[in-house]
Amino acid sequence: MKNNPKHFTTNYDDEKTKEKLFFQPYIEQSDKNNFVIRAFHNKTLVGISGFKRHERKKLIMAA
Repeated sequence: MKNNPKHFTTNYDDEKTKEKLFFQPYIEQSDKNNFVIRAFHNKTLVGISGFKRHERKKLIMAA
């Protein structure tokens, strides 16, 4: 965020004052339906992606 600000919708100075990062609760409360994965290259974090499974009621259409 600090080195590549154009890739984010917020800025480093605003985010560093927050107690927790936006996605930190998702990491702390992950389960099989909601989780965050990280990508590393030579022990350096290079990517992060979150997944959330939405539960939807099946719609039945009558013909």
